[in-house]
Amino acid sequence: MKQYIWFHPLYISGTAKATVEGQMRNAEKHGYIVLKEKELNKVSARDHLSIVGHSFPPKSEVEADIDATLLQVRPPEEMEAELAEDIGQREDTGFYIQGETAEKCIKRLQKAGLKKGPQILSLECCIAAAANGIAEQLSSHRFFINTIIEANTSGIGRNPGNLSWSMAEDCFGRVVLQDSKNPWIFLLGGTLVAKRSHGTYQISEVIKTILQQDFHSRFFSYYRPGLRGGRVGRYCENTGQRITREKAVALAVEQPGSATDIALQEMDKEEGNKVLYR
Repeated sequence: MKQYIWFHPLYISGTAKATVEGQMRNAEKHGYIVLKEKELNKVSARDHLSIVGHSFPPKSEVEADIDATLLQVRPPEEMEAELAEDIGQREDTGFYIQGETAEKCIKRLQKAGLKKGPQILSLECCIAAAANGIAEQLSSHRFFINTIIEANTSGIGRNPGNLSWSMAEDCFGRVVLQDSKNPWIFLLGGTLVAKRSHGTYQISEVIKTILQQDFHSRFFSYYRPGLRGGRVGRYCENTGQRITREKAVALAVEQPGSATDIALQEMDKEEGNKVLYR
């Protein structure tokens, strides 16, 4: 698994250059590969992708036109001061990424080269884990059906190079306001599947735990049985139990080429695993 980070273009254009560059250096220091705007094609379904951006609501077209005019006539140092003041006046809501809805965000990511959802998507956006917020919206979208989405309900950030920085960083270089009260949450298919306290976990451990727990729903996203619901469907209906990988493999071995067999092969191909029963 490679660890990528992508700074939203509107975040870059609306933030002081020194701040963005400092945050990029911080990310590289913590093992990230910093991607340019159109380099999301490098991200595979087995990778970890982080997106950096504010969760500001969209600005009106009038405000945007005024800002564009101001930026054209102000010198660089005044531009940075004005942008910093603008950021201070606007509030993160948790429902957008740089003023974009989940649908618009996905379209931007696809246009930037993202072919499919990564194994895990981390949102470095304040309050993104709010109820019905941008994390939940993205997690419920078909494009991210097999992606674990990580987000937080508090303000989060990354040190831009401030030597007096005293907030506790996790192994990814991130900080969380009031971290003891605001754990990171993990969503899959729009559902909360895990919580972890800031700075206490490795992504690989979380992924392993979640995927073991959620095999049932992932399997059924690939399962294409016949009119009678297939052996797995009937098994779950008759027993009231969720399908496990072990049971699915046993059924596939008994009947090669079945819907169960095909679903397992598709899952393993998509997730980069070896087909253990072959």
